[in-house]
Amino acid sequence: MLNDPVNFVDPLGLDISLQWHAVQGKNLHTLIRITPENQAKYINDPRFHNKDALGNNYLTIGAGPIPIINGRLVSNINRDSDILLHPKDSTFELNNGCQNEDQLISDLLLYNANYMDNLDYDLFPANSQNAKWYLPDDGYNSNSYISGLLSKAGIKKPKVTDTPGWDKPVPLKYFNPRKSF
Repeated sequence: MLNDPVNFVDPLGLDISLQWHAVQGKNLHTLIRITPENQAKYINDPRFHNKDALGNNYLTIGAGPIPIINGRLVSNINRDSDILLHPKDSTFELNNGCQNEDQLISDLLLYNANYMDNLDYDLFPANSQNAKWYLPDDGYNSNSYISGLLSKAGIKKPKVTDTPGWDKPVPLKYFNPRKSF
């Protein structure tokens, strides 16, 4: 899918990865999976309760719709649909090029916690130039959320295909400390 081993190699050895799985036809849902290299630091953190095949603890960050909350885009750690292990061909490592792993994990978790679950959800959000007045496409989706979160953390985002909403990231201001917008 990415086929770019030069640009998408993790030179720091961090195990923070972008993963995806199909949700509707060939359309994909993206999420972040964090398996800390420093397992001892996170062993008592209840968010890192999932275990991989090697016995390492990990967590996932994802988002999706919650119809009960009027069709809002809601983020969550360890969503049931996100915690499953994904095949290697649907994964690549992330880093921001300068932070150590613990700082990057801290930033991702903080920005995720700052998000107020208050944006309109649309399965196929459109960029403003492609929006149609007669379609409910003015919101964001799970791919928009992960795309925005990665940008906020300073992580170079890859070009991925079949991910509607990836090119319409949640605006960075929504990952700032909680306040009304």
